Amino acid sequence: MSVPRVTLFEDIFHISSLNPEGKKFSSVNRLQGSGTSFGCSLLLDINSDLYTVKENDKLTIVLASTLDPNGTPSDGTWKESGTSLADNYDYVTHGKVYLYQHLGMTAVEIQISFGGLLMQLKGDREQLEAIEGDMDVYCLIKKG
Repeated sequence: MSVPRVTLFEDIFHISSLNPEGKKFSSVNRLQGSGTSFGCSLLLDINSDLYTVKENDKLTIVLASTLDPNGTPSDGTWKESGTSLADNYDYVTHGKVYLYQHLGMTAVEIQISFGGLLMQLKGDREQLEAIEGDMDVYCLIKKG
């Protein structure tokens, strides 16, 4: 029996701008950045009342299939039960991949909705191959 893959994607992103198209909602910031290891481009909405990010911050962003370090699948609800991947991060959201499309031969674009807060991730298909359309994912963020 194989162990499920918990971490689907991980990189450190340099945040180059906040709200590149202007601020739309008072408690939401749209972050624009690029990955330092794989060169993925990122647009990510966060609740700015809960988590403060500034231009030039570096954020470690992980996409995971579950919060259980052992890989036990999650049903998307919070349960206080021992250790969790969330323990090591400052900001955690749960969402669903609603768009996965190929951009030429080697690149893909992935869009995820975290309850209306959106993520767009574009990059090399090989780096993002563990993510699939209609998949439930967790986004875990910490500074540095």
